[in-house]
Amino acid sequence: MNLVDLAATGLETAVSRVRELARREEAGIARVELVGLVPEAELALCSRDFLEWARLDSTHTIETRLASPVTRPHPGPPA
Repeated sequence: MNLVDLAATGLETAVSRVRELARREEAGIARVELVGLVPEAELALCSRDFLEWARLDSTHTIETRLASPVTRPHPGPPA
């Protein structure tokens, strides 16, 4: 699922709803796969239990990535 309006539907709310619907069908959700990054403020809204289950932490935030030094590949020897 692609969440485009976190103010309308937050990360934990969306994932919890999917888990609930899956349980109704006797299925389960094994994990959260975050493609990209999430705002730090959104993780702050999530419960500790959810973050532990989803294995999400500050390394998955936009702010942490922006604060990290940019690593550039070594160009190697000239051709």
